[in-house]
Amino acid sequence: LVVATFVAGKAARDATLLSSVAVTSLPMFVGLSAVLTLPLVLVTARVTGRIGPARLMPLLNAASAMLLVAEWLAIARWPWLTAVAVYLHLAALGPVLVSGFWSTVSERLEPRAAKRRIGGIGLGATLGGIAGGVIAERTAALSSPGAILLVLAGFQLACAVALYVLGRGIRPVRLDADATPWAAIRVV
Repeated sequence: LVVATFVAGKAARDATLLSSVAVTSLPMFVGLSAVLTLPLVLVTARVTGRIGPARLMPLLNAASAMLLVAEWLAIARWPWLTAVAVYLHLAALGPVLVSGFWSTVSERLEPRAAKRRIGGIGLGATLGGIAGGVIAERTAALSSPGAILLVLAGFQLACAVALYVLGRGIRPVRLDADATPWAAIRVV
């Protein structure tokens, strides 16, 4: 479900943006979204270290779903501005949400169980990616251009519920003072 949402989101963000700007502008938006992702990752890492991905990721998915509904409401009135907002929203937050899913999985499963289940989870992610592409294509073919934003909002809410259920019972481990995002960047 998380990967289906991510793949469908990539299709939606690109289609929404390219319906409002020239294709030659795409590299600028890719770069801008990468720049926006960096501080988002740092803040998310800090909050994840405090409360854990099992608590944070359902909240981020729900917030993203609400933002998608707001963007859907705005797209008819302010198409260019909303297209930019949708692109930056999905391009910057999408990778964080996928990473948060894997963080939740890694906290949920003890290492031996993870070894046994990771293949199935990976297969599910692959099938989810295929499904996300098909859903994006079918939504575009059968409904209005902005409808994909509502479909994504529904997916994000489903992700929030699924991650909440997956994360139930996980107690976050408090990080040492040295375990900061900057410390991780220094290691890399």
